[in-house]
Amino acid sequence: MAVKGLAVGHEGDELPNDAALREDVVENARALMQTRIGAVHNWFDCTFQVTDEAGHLVLTMPFSEAL
Repeated sequence: MAVKGLAVGHEGDELPNDAALREDVVENARALMQTRIGAVHNWFDCTFQVTDEAGHLVLTMPFSEAL
């Protein structure tokens, strides 16, 4: 099943801890909202999902938490 509006990034950054991961996700969400103005109807409908190398979900963060 396809997910509407799914964007997948394969950068593979390694971060030292959960706090650094969350900070990185917040920075990326803010950058997307600033540079892609108008690309998304409502950023509050968007969520970041981060997986580890094995594909296991390690963080889910709504874009609203990046404000």
